[in-house]
Amino acid sequence: MLGSSRWVPSTGNIYIRGISSGGESLLGANPAVAVYLDEQPVTLVGAYLNPHIYDINRIEVLAGPQGTTFGANAQSGAIRIITNAPEIGEFSAGYSLDGSQPKSGDMSYRAEGFVNIPLGERSALRMMGFYKRDGGYIDNVAGSHTFSRSNIRAGLAPDSPLRAIAADVTVGNQDVVEENFNEATTYGGRAALRVDLSDTWTFTASAMLQDMERTGVWDHDPTVGDLQVMLLLPEWADDQWSQFSGKIEGELFGGTLMATAAVLNREGETWNDYSLYSDQDIASGYVEPYYNCYVSYFGTCGDPRQQYTVVYEQDRTTFEIRYASDPEKRFRYMLGYYNVEVENSADAEWHVLGLADTPQAAVDAPDIYWTTDFERDYDESSLFGEVSFDITDQLTITGSARQFDYDSTLDGFSAQSGGPVAVLGLRAIVLRVTMVLTAPLLAELPQVRMRSIERVLSGR
Repeated sequence: MLGSSRWVPSTGNIYIRGISSGGESLLGANPAVAVYLDEQPVTLVGAYLNPHIYDINRIEVLAGPQGTTFGANAQSGAIRIITNAPEIGEFSAGYSLDGSQPKSGDMSYRAEGFVNIPLGERSALRMMGFYKRDGGYIDNVAGSHTFSRSNIRAGLAPDSPLRAIAADVTVGNQDVVEENFNEATTYGGRAALRVDLSDTWTFTASAMLQDMERTGVWDHDPTVGDLQVMLLLPEWADDQWSQFSGKIEGELFGGTLMATAAVLNREGETWNDYSLYSDQDIASGYVEPYYNCYVSYFGTCGDPRQQYTVVYEQDRTTFEIRYASDPEKRFRYMLGYYNVEVENSADAEWHVLGLADTPQAAVDAPDIYWTTDFERDYDESSLFGEVSFDITDQLTITGSARQFDYDSTLDGFSAQSGGPVAVLGLRAIVLRVTMVLTAPLLAELPQVRMRSIERVLSGR
């Protein structure tokens, strides 16, 4: 297993067998690494949830494929983060404090604590909280950038007065200059209530919350200086999530029956400096010649800086029930049912600041050049099972199967917001598939049988 932080606190990807948990984008492929918090899956498209690791019992890493037990997102494996459960009849508490000071940068510190409180003879409450600040060490230094418009002038007559309007423009960053500007603050907590309904049955309810706020970037530009960048516009992000879950488990007919339900919500907003994408010498495109500085059509040229913004929300509701026979028996089996409903939505916008002063440009007010706005839903229900038989103390034969039905829909728009350039958008993709996966003896090479596919495409 390999973890990747992607240069930014509270984000990352998990790689098992060289395959990622899915960090391409909210429009990317479904993750291939299943991530679980206790018994609840928290696998999301676009980014690893990255819960704070404290008061944890253990972390399990299961190499894939694990699709029979953990579903469609476990082709390369699964990772389970098991928290410490409430302990009945015993009071305990603890805390941890630490800090660090880099040679060049601001101080970082972290405070964590937990408490386990017995509530009578059959229940207990366990709570955990933390606050963490990552001090900055990257400087956004004072500077400026000159945006070339020579290609625009090349299309004008030598004596055209528009050539002066389409002159190269230099923009400074005095409004965003700051030392150690890459700071991040993460805080949150977890609470779990355990109730022993009887000697063999237990109910557990839990809630987890986490919020991360950051500014700046976590890489640097060697052409500017060591641990330095020169950005023209702000960079910041806010990412928060919450999960509420319930679990009931107990003995039944000599085995164990467990049922879990969980609701996960994640929301966030990100702002990035995309200014250099307007420079023809760095990234060719249509922003300057056909929008911001379409001087032969509008007669004006505006501020070429670009600000990228995205607001997103992800919701995941899961339910699972499974029965496992006595694990001490020579013949063992497990049966289960699983259902998940996932809703992803995002609104990404590319703002060109100069368009706010170009009312002739037919873009979304006040300055949006490009937008990607979509909703992506995923529903799945499945039945799964596994049987094992100990031929000898050292040899076990195992067979497993999983049948699942899912509906996946994508409804959105991605294109220029308007103007002289033609607008094309993807209206909807609907994919409905029913599959059967079987894991043959001693080799998990699934056989796939596709029963039905419906795909609908339409323009907008």
